[in-house]
Amino acid sequence: MEKKCVLWCRVSTLQQEFERQKKELIEMATKDGFEEKNQIIIGSAGASAIKMNELYLKEVDELFKTINSDNNVTTIYLWELSRLARNEKKFHEIKENLEKRKIQLIVKKPSLQLLNEDGNVNNGIELAFSLLITLAKQEMEIKKERFKSGKIQKASLGIWVGGNLSYGYTINKTKHIVANESEAENVRYIFQSYIAGKSQRQLAHEFYTKGVSITLSLINRILHNERYTGKSFKFKYDELDENNKLKESNLERSYPQIISVEDFEKCQEISKKNNVKPKAKNIYYADGILICPSCGGRCSVQKTSYHCFNAYNKYMKYGIREDSKDKEEKLKNQCQNKLNLSVNVLDSLLWEEVKGREIGTLQKSNLEEIANFKLKIEEEKKKIEIANEHLIKVKKKKKNLLNTLIDDDIDKEDYDELKSKIEKEKKKNIDVINMSNSRINQLEEFIKSIYSKTEQANIDGVFAMVDKYNDKDKQEACQRHINSVSYFDDVLEVNQKKYRCKRIEITWNTKIPTGGIGIVSDFNDEKDKKEAELLSQLTQIKYPVFDSNDETLENEKSTYYYTPFNANRIFEKRMLPTGEDGNLKEELLPVNVNIEMRFKDKWKEKKKKDRKNKI
Repeated sequence: MEKKCVLWCRVSTLQQEFERQKKELIEMATKDGFEEKNQIIIGSAGASAIKMNELYLKEVDELFKTINSDNNVTTIYLWELSRLARNEKKFHEIKENLEKRKIQLIVKKPSLQLLNEDGNVNNGIELAFSLLITLAKQEMEIKKERFKSGKIQKASLGIWVGGNLSYGYTINKTKHIVANESEAENVRYIFQSYIAGKSQRQLAHEFYTKGVSITLSLINRILHNERYTGKSFKFKYDELDENNKLKESNLERSYPQIISVEDFEKCQEISKKNNVKPKAKNIYYADGILICPSCGGRCSVQKTSYHCFNAYNKYMKYGIREDSKDKEEKLKNQCQNKLNLSVNVLDSLLWEEVKGREIGTLQKSNLEEIANFKLKIEEEKKKIEIANEHLIKVKKKKKNLLNTLIDDDIDKEDYDELKSKIEKEKKKNIDVINMSNSRINQLEEFIKSIYSKTEQANIDGVFAMVDKYNDKDKQEACQRHINSVSYFDDVLEVNQKKYRCKRIEITWNTKIPTGGIGIVSDFNDEKDKKEAELLSQLTQIKYPVFDSNDETLENEKSTYYYTPFNANRIFEKRMLPTGEDGNLKEELLPVNVNIEMRFKDKWKEKKKKDRKNKI
């Protein structure tokens, strides 16, 4: 049985230092009689015991796996004791593991051996080990404080000490932050043009046509960045403090002045005026629930029709950097669904179908609907919690990546690529949080509205109250009852004639029985449950009763066909029971919808007027 040894080489910075350590440890092991084939080398440059980074922890894990799986390992060689660990807890964990397995630890600087020749721990040496590791820890604490103090002083003098630089700045040979003249000129132009009356989108279009990599979002950040005035500031972290404000570091950084304080303040005033959102004139019932079937994005309104926002987003190209590697791919991935659907038709159909459901909801107990909304609120809160956990991990990744760059363990190109991926991951989680918070606010408003409308219905009567609904009430009712709406181009055959049509699919928030046959009731509401059971007994075919709280039940779906080339008729495809056995059969039924012309196409109206004038 040939004895083996482990050479643990570890430095936190330069590769040359690592190779020197490795050479000296090989010489020590060879001198003690270990052949080269029996020398197991563990370690690499960049593993920091102070930071306890991932590389260091990976090496510790590899060391334990080696000594646990190979009983022939009898000795571990280490160049310096502080290289083992500057964290006392980690040091004692490693030491106790070695003592338990009677594995010798030999340190070159200072010259120490953990075990005596008989394999027992040398008490005097053990004390020396503990003392030296404590001193090493204290030494590093002092170094950290000195480093921190030096960093603060350098930052105040305008020397770059890590972190991201704003557009318009660069670092010179002495690592001072200086203005990048070509970029600084663009910054001045943006501020002056904004003051002169140009909008951010006009500026983005201008830079896009010139082939300059300045996106719409970058222009917005530039106009709100006070650093360009030369004012020193404290760097802010992503995390919040106890007062829900961004945490500040001790580093007060100074940047060269590019624009005047007066110009910056003028731009802030203009921005405030531009950000005053006018009250929405038009209310669309399908707003937020109409989904594009191609890309899954939301649909918006242009003139008098719904269409996919992503497909018609002409400003998308201004949000992609000119030097972006995947610019063409992003533009190719823009949704190609150019289908549109009349606002007047869809809104009239939605309200016609929702109206009866709204009356039914107000006539019975609303406990089920409120409970469902509260459950959805909890689901959204869970999404926020998970996204926040991911953001913490993203922050750690970003910090580790920056430390790797500072330690010269990664080149700038790889750093930028990894940083871009981390930023995308961060944005994705922030979007989830914003969307969930928005959804929670909407659901809470729904619950308030249900209480308010139920109370009013008891006073005015349900039918009278629903008839008085304004556009906002109708929109809210549609969004409460409907989960999502999608539309497609299709062909419908009616009376042996084929018509081009729009197929409209509505997914409701209510559940349907398994197999499509049965009655759905809220078992938490005793009154509702009894009524459903009584209804089941009264029917010729005793339909089974299902609990609406059963998560295995699917959402109810309805399919409609709008035929603009067949007198604007609308048909619904329904599954109806036939015969005594109650089997379902697909039927196409006309739907009587009064299409309310709430929005008129001014362009079409103008063309009609022009034709009349010519005649």
